[in-house]
Amino acid sequence: MYEEPKRAARPSRAADRGRLRSIMQGYVENSNVNIVEEMVNLIIAQRAYEINSKSVQTSDEMLQNVAQMKR
Repeated sequence: MYEEPKRAARPSRAADRGRLRSIMQGYVENSNVNIVEEMVNLIIAQRAYEINSKSVQTSDEMLQNVAQMKR
């Protein structure tokens, strides 16, 4: 069910120490997120949501018109 991401970081040797890197207290790690790419994905998702919401609203209005025509 869970899989390792394709772009997952692999353990690497520190060039200056010759040992595996580890989590160290008091240090900050670099981000592995591209903020520009994520913002673009967010905008795309928001636009898709707006379009789907509008289509549901339009469909509802059409069904209301059909129901009124039957009366």
